[in-house]
Amino acid sequence: MSLAEMSQRPIPDALAQREATARLLWTGGIIAFFAIQAVLWIVAITLTSQDPSHVVFEGYDQRALNWADQNRGWDPGGCKRRARTEAEVG
Repeated sequence: MSLAEMSQRPIPDALAQREATARLLWTGGIIAFFAIQAVLWIVAITLTSQDPSHVVFEGYDQRALNWADQNRGWDPGGCKRRARTEAEVG
């Protein structure tokens, strides 16, 4: 039996019903997945935008640029570690 002959055969009602149900479930599942993601993004953005710890401070960019000039008692050059020699490692 060729493919053309098989495609022209009538499909039993039970099989057609199962295929329709499967299509509905797969399509619904994919749509539900994207809908749940959209809801989670909306909740996350809403919570983040209302959280006072995520506020941009006025003039923060200029303070960050001037931080190295102010140095605040910390010497970044003092943090550099020198490599240990084999004799020191022991």
